[in-house]
Amino acid sequence: MKNVWAGVGFVIFLVSSVAYGRSADYVCTIEKEPSAFQLKRSDQEFAGDLHVGQKFTVQRTTGIMDGALKNAFTNQPNVVDPGSRDDAFKVITTEPMATGGVNIFVLVIKEYEKTPTKDFIFINVDALYTGVCEHYFL
Repeated sequence: MKNVWAGVGFVIFLVSSVAYGRSADYVCTIEKEPSAFQLKRSDQEFAGDLHVGQKFTVQRTTGIMDGALKNAFTNQPNVVDPGSRDDAFKVITTEPMATGGVNIFVLVIKEYEKTPTKDFIFINVDALYTGVCEHYFL
C-alpha cells in the first residue's frame, strides 16, 4: 500500500510540475474602453462602453486574441516580448487596409505584476481598451 501512495504522489507531482512549467494563456476582462476621440470629450458626452465586462483570450505562444477583442485577421500577431517576472507580455499586429494603409494593434499585459490579475492595455487603431487578465491552462 505504501508503494501505491508513493506512486500516486509522484504522478501528482509530475502533473503539477508540467502544468506549472507550461506557459499559461490569458483570459481577460475589459473594464474600460475610451477611444482616442472620447478622451478629448467630457464624461457627459460619452455614450457608454460597449465591451465593458466582456472577455477575450490570448494565446501566449502566438499572441492571437479571440473573443470580444481580436487581433488576427489576415496577418499573424508578433509576440515581441513573452513577458516574465520583470517584463510585460507584448504583442504587435499589423493588418493591411483596403485603402492601402495599415491598421496597428498593440497588446501589453503586465506579466510582472505579483498578483493573480495582470493589468492590460489594448490599442486597436484609435480605440483603447483596459482591464485585467488572469492565467489559465487548457
